[in-house]
Amino acid sequence: MIKQNIIVILTILLCMGCNSAQNSKDAESLQKARLCLYNGEASTLFFIAEQQGFFLKHGIDAEIALYPTGRDAINAMLNGDGHFSVSTEFVVVKKTFSRTDFKILASVTDADINNASTKISSGVFAKKSSGISKPSDLKGKNIATNIDTITEFLCGVFLEQNGMAYTDANVLNIAPNERINFVNNPDFDAFFVWETSIFNIFKPQTDKLNYFPMPSSMPFHFILVVDEKYHRENPEVSVKILKSLYDAEEWAQNNYEELKQLVKERFNLSDDYAVNALKRHKLIINFPYTLPRAMENQITWLSRYKHYGADEIINFSTLFDTAPLKRVKPSSVTIIE
Repeated sequence: MIKQNIIVILTILLCMGCNSAQNSKDAESLQKARLCLYNGEASTLFFIAEQQGFFLKHGIDAEIALYPTGRDAINAMLNGDGHFSVSTEFVVVKKTFSRTDFKILASVTDADINNASTKISSGVFAKKSSGISKPSDLKGKNIATNIDTITEFLCGVFLEQNGMAYTDANVLNIAPNERINFVNNPDFDAFFVWETSIFNIFKPQTDKLNYFPMPSSMPFHFILVVDEKYHRENPEVSVKILKSLYDAEEWAQNNYEELKQLVKERFNLSDDYAVNALKRHKLIINFPYTLPRAMENQITWLSRYKHYGADEIINFSTLFDTAPLKRVKPSSVTIIE
């Protein structure tokens, strides 16, 4: 009996040793990737991939770092704090005037600030105390937004849609952590908003604010960018990241209630606002033909108001790398190359 017990114990210890060795081997085989993400609904596929184990499934040890804006996310990546980043195409367009050592791999969310099916419309909240009762009263006023992000561009489009030029108002930067205190900040007369959560904060303050919605729809993309040197040295990691996100996309399509709960809890939204957020963000991995056109429109707008010279404008196609996505989801690549 004692001999049998010893054999059993030795067998258990041997199995434990084998499992430990296998786990160690599995851990060593994982490829590390640091992801610098905009901390918003547009990054939901990454949160799903992490929560559901899709990164691990495809051999990626993903470390997620969150940033208040896409501008901060891509800057962190380019400063050496990450390998991949997510931001809107406008952030990337503006970044090309100073850096081009990155590649665009895919759009990870198609967004529309004024999706017709939602109850929430993006636009400008203006202080009644600043004498603003209609959009044209914004002329000469200080409008808070996040410079170098999509909100700067959308604010400019809002002004143009209301018969004004970007330069007719004073569009000023506001730090992300100061946005919720905009009403009490004497430096600003108005604030352009498109995020569901921020809209939720200001909308009830009808005693202090007038609200002017964006007159028409404005679709845009959140895109996945990779550091060029890292991508060149680790091309398979880019493919594995895209495979993980594709799995997340399919999960999102088949698990709506769980998806809504994930968005609701992560961003502290009510059921209604979570539903609206998902309507305004199409969680899909693609490389659409609309992306180059959107970037060209944005560079035209920047050239008009920011006085960039023609010699500073690059050919965006040199930044596109569609090969990884073609290996994962070829039908989703629709740009003309």
